[in-house]
Amino acid sequence: MEAKEIIIEIPCPSPGSPLIAQNLSSLNSQLIRYKPQICDDSQEFDGIKTEREIGVPVLIFLLSLCAIFFNAIAWYGVSKSKIFGKSYGIMMRMRSSVEIVAALITFGFFGTHVFFGYSVDIWMNAALTTFYVFLLSNAYLLHYAISINRLVSIYFPMRYADIFEEKKCVFVVVALILIFSSIISSLSFTDRCSYFVFSKELYDIVPVGCKDVKSSKISNHIVVIIWAVCAFSSLVLDVITLLRIAVYSRKAASVHHNHGSIPWTRNVRFFLQTFIVNLIICAGAIAVQVASERLSFSNGFIPYSLYKMHEMCNLTRTPGTNLWREYLKEKYGCVFEKKPAQSVNPVYDVVPSKPVTIAAIILGLSLCAIILNALLLHFIRKNRIFGKSYGTLLRMRSIVEILASFIAVGFFSTLVYLDYDIPIWANSTLTSFYTFMLSNAYFLHFLISFNRLFCIYFPGRYDEIFEIGWRIRIIKVLVLFLSALITSLPFYTPCSYFMFSRVIYDILPVGCERKESSKATNHVVVIIWAICAFSSLLMDITTLTRIVYQHVAKSRTSALFRSRSSWSKNVRFFLQTFIVNLIICAGVVAVQVLSDRFESHDTRFYFALFQVLLGFVFNGFVPLVANRELRRCRCCRSRINVESSK
Repeated sequence: MEAKEIIIEIPCPSPGSPLIAQNLSSLNSQLIRYKPQICDDSQEFDGIKTEREIGVPVLIFLLSLCAIFFNAIAWYGVSKSKIFGKSYGIMMRMRSSVEIVAALITFGFFGTHVFFGYSVDIWMNAALTTFYVFLLSNAYLLHYAISINRLVSIYFPMRYADIFEEKKCVFVVVALILIFSSIISSLSFTDRCSYFVFSKELYDIVPVGCKDVKSSKISNHIVVIIWAVCAFSSLVLDVITLLRIAVYSRKAASVHHNHGSIPWTRNVRFFLQTFIVNLIICAGAIAVQVASERLSFSNGFIPYSLYKMHEMCNLTRTPGTNLWREYLKEKYGCVFEKKPAQSVNPVYDVVPSKPVTIAAIILGLSLCAIILNALLLHFIRKNRIFGKSYGTLLRMRSIVEILASFIAVGFFSTLVYLDYDIPIWANSTLTSFYTFMLSNAYFLHFLISFNRLFCIYFPGRYDEIFEIGWRIRIIKVLVLFLSALITSLPFYTPCSYFMFSRVIYDILPVGCERKESSKATNHVVVIIWAICAFSSLLMDITTLTRIVYQHVAKSRTSALFRSRSSWSKNVRFFLQTFIVNLIICAGVVAVQVLSDRFESHDTRFYFALFQVLLGFVFNGFVPLVANRELRRCRCCRSRINVESSK
């Protein structure tokens, strides 16, 4: 059935008419053309009137007052007590200060703006909202710093005072947090179409300034991604800290029993001060991704003319399409026809021409990944320069990437080029196995980055923590178990089986006519992969900071850096994880920023499957090039401990 063209006349404001038509076209699959009227800002929009919701501003008032009250008490208590120490106490007081000021803005501006509905000059709104974003960035970075503080305090109590209790360290941490928060809050001013303002109808911060919907996405996405990285990294650090507390709780209780106190309870209380908040933030971020369709009608962007129109903004806030349909039926007499029924397997509805280029790229990258990772696996087994744990992680990563590359070269490339029919169950089985291997690779990236960070920051404790056989076996089992758990998520609902599309050149959830039902598990899997990738990149940057600091500051006094080989080996080991993590994270960011261009199959391929296969190639290529010792077969019996690279 052909789509019926509907010609409607959208009243003021005319700058918002393209946005309305675009959303109606995408949601209703209708060919809608708009005919804007010429009007000025004083003309009122004849839209749907909705009553002002009193509950939202009242809730803002109550939460803001509670935040101000409790943070003020916390600030006073921490400043009077000495149990938090110097660095931890300063971070807690700083977090309470920024949250008190942020709560004052939400109470004095956000709440009153929603409750009274008064008009605010856009520059005043942008200034207050940008300052609020600055405070929010401070809070996220402080959460991350506090989580690192707790992790070091639990894992390395003897080194804690040397690292955190010096005035220079505290000053540097505070200065870095303020600098990075200023940079994050200033990103919105890099594009004249992305000034942050608070919308009294959406109850949220939105970019505003231009008619073009796509112009404000870049800086907005970067800010949100930075916040998400800080939140999820803090949660990961908290979970790692909790594992240490749980493992040694009984031992600590028995050791300190004669003293009449159990220090691990204090550790648990300190842990809960960061974990609960980080868990709430991360749960909210996941909910935003899973329920993204229900959050806004215009993908979070409101042109300036719509920002000034109360009725239009209320329409933007409505989650569904039925309200629009009823309004257009009543106002313009539009008739909406139902879309034709979709087949159970929409991936195969379109048969493309044979894309030789895409198939050749998949074939070439997969073969390169297989050859390079096979060589790396062979040389690691012959030359034990990486030690026990680090070498085991690299071997596991090479094995899973070889298997994933075999699926890409034997199934993905042939399906794209030959365009043959394959049963749905076979496609789903092969794609699920590929997803399992990909999950293994992401987890191993995270563990390798954590291994390097620990090796550089705490070389004296490395052997007793990582170079123990039973712990390495536990790590293997955990990686396989978590990867299998992630792979099984799509099978919890019959509408989300992962299958490879020869049309889209990507993995898609299929199985039902309703695509919305398959998005939850799909989003969860992608979010877990993104958490591993960004956390690995963040740990790599932290490791690089330590390497550069030690090389510059201690090159004359420390015997560790007297030879150039130790410095170069640290850098080479660092590059083995950093380059791949940088490629993966750049691809994730590009996917978010260029999401509107994913209708192009080539674009989707280059930002999805291509960057994954390219990462496989770099994982095999960089260690071979960076470590000449791997290629010296005569040294197959020599073992250079991983500590020599610290």
